[in-house]
Amino acid sequence: MTKYISGKNLLIHLDIKPFELFHYVKEGHQPLDKLGRPIPPPDISTKLERLKRLCKELDYMPWPALPSSIEKMEQLRKRNPALIFGAYETRERLGPRRDFLLKEIETLKEDLDSITNIHSWAAYELPDDEESAQWVIDHLKEALFETEPEVEKDPQKEDLLPQKKETSGNFFTREGDVWHIGFEGKDTRVKHKSGLRYIAFLLEKPQGSISCINLYQAANKAEANPMSEDRAIAEGLNKPTRTKNSGSINDSKARSALWTRYQKLQGEQAENERDGVDPIIQAEIKKEKDALEKEMRQRTFQDSIHGKAQNNISRAIDRAFDAMNSANMKELSRFLNDHIKPDGKYGYIYTGPPWIISQ
Repeated sequence: MTKYISGKNLLIHLDIKPFELFHYVKEGHQPLDKLGRPIPPPDISTKLERLKRLCKELDYMPWPALPSSIEKMEQLRKRNPALIFGAYETRERLGPRRDFLLKEIETLKEDLDSITNIHSWAAYELPDDEESAQWVIDHLKEALFETEPEVEKDPQKEDLLPQKKETSGNFFTREGDVWHIGFEGKDTRVKHKSGLRYIAFLLEKPQGSISCINLYQAANKAEANPMSEDRAIAEGLNKPTRTKNSGSINDSKARSALWTRYQKLQGEQAENERDGVDPIIQAEIKKEKDALEKEMRQRTFQDSIHGKAQNNISRAIDRAFDAMNSANMKELSRFLNDHIKPDGKYGYIYTGPPWIISQ
C-alpha cells in the first residue's frame, strides 16, 4: 500500500470535512510537497520566500571591492583613476539599497531562528477572510501526508479511520440492455440509458467526487479504443444545455486566488521599478506573472469544456430519473436526486449509503 496519500484522498480516507483537514494538520500531521519536503505554514513560507528573494538580490548586486590599504588605493588611482571613480560611484548609488537588504535579511533570520520548528502548524490560525482561508485549505488538499504511522498504524487515530460499511441492501444490476434495480424492498427493470450507468458509477463510490469527464470515460471504458478527453467532449458531450446545478464554486475561488496573486505581483513589480531592484528579480516576477496569465487563460477554456460536460451528464441523469418515475419508482428517483449532487468543481458526488452494484 502506498506510503503517502494526498490531502484530497485523506478527506475520503478519514471521512472528514475540508476544514477538519486543517485541524488534522494543526495536531501535528505534517503536510509535504511533491518532493516529500515538509511544508511550513503560510506565514512562515512568506518569510522564507522573502528571505530567499532578498539574499538572491544581494548576491547579484554589483559591489566592487576596494584596495585594503591607502597605499594600494593610491597606486591603483594613479594607474586607473576611472576604475576607482566607477567603484566609488557604484557603491554610493547602491549603498542604501544594500544596507536595507542586509538589515532586512538579518531581521528575517533572527525572526526565523527564534521559531523552534518552522514547519509546525500548531500555532498557525486560518485567516479571517473566507477567500484566504479557502486558499490555505486548497493547498493542504494538494499536499501529501504520510499514511504511517499517523493514519494506518497509530492506534490513537484508529477511531478516525473509516469503518467498513454494510450495504443498504439496495442494488443496481445491469442485465444486457436492462437494469434491474432494487430499492427499499421494491424492485423493477428499466431499459438502459446512459444516465443509469453514470448513476451506477456514482453509487459504487459513495462520498467520492467524480469529474464529469472521468464519469463519461468510465462509463465507456468497455469500448475497444479508450476515449480521450477531447473525444469524450466531441462524442456525446457536445450539446450545450442549461441546468440549475451547473457552475463551479471551487474553480471560481481558485481563479480569484490566481487573480489576487497576479495583482500582488503587479504591485511588487511597480514598487521594485521605483526602488531600482536588480533586473534579475524583476525578470523572476515577470516570469511568474506570465505563468499566471497562461493558467488563467487555460482555466477559462477548461471551464467552458467541463461546464459543457457537466450539463450533458446532468441531462442524462435527469432522463434516468424520468425512466424511474415511469417505472413506478418515484421514491427511488427522489432519493437519488437528494443524494447525487454537483461537487462544486464540475463533477458529481453521491452522499448516501453503499449499494450492491453489478455492471
